[in-house]
Amino acid sequence: MVDRRGLAATMLAGLLFGTSVPVIKLGLNFVPPDTFVTLRFAFASALIVLLLRGHGWVQWSLLRSRQIWIIGFINALGYVLQFQGQLITSSSNAALIISTAALMIPVLALVYAHEKVGFEKNSWSLVGIHRNRLPCYQRPARKPRKLRSPR
Repeated sequence: MVDRRGLAATMLAGLLFGTSVPVIKLGLNFVPPDTFVTLRFAFASALIVLLLRGHGWVQWSLLRSRQIWIIGFINALGYVLQFQGQLITSSSNAALIISTAALMIPVLALVYAHEKVGFEKNSWSLVGIHRNRLPCYQRPARKPRKLRSPR
C-alpha cells in the first residue's frame, strides 16, 4: 500500500522542481545570478529555521561538523555555476544538463562510497548521461533563403 501523503508530497516536489529552471531563467532577466542564488538560499534557510525547527528539521549540532560545511560549500558552488550558466543557455538545455545529476548518482556511489553497484545499473547510467547530452549539441538553424522577387 502506498502512503498517499508521501506520494502527493513527492509529486508536488517534482512539479516544483520542474518549474524551477524556467522560473530561474525568467528571474535572471531582473536579478544578477549571484544575488539571485543568495536570495534563494536566504529565503529557504529562513523558512526552514523559522517554520520547521519545531518539527525536528533543524539540528544545530550539524553546524559544528566540518563535513557538512564542505558539502554545503560544494552544493552552493554548484548552484552558483548553474545560475551563471543559465544566463548563456536556454531553459531546455539547462534542464537537460541539470538532469544528468540524477544519472551520476550510481557512478559517484561506486567511485566515492565504494557501493556495490551492478554493471547493468552503471551501464544504463552512462547511456542516460550520453542521451541527455545529445540535444544540447544541436546544429545551428539554417538561414532561410531569400526569395527572388518576380521582375
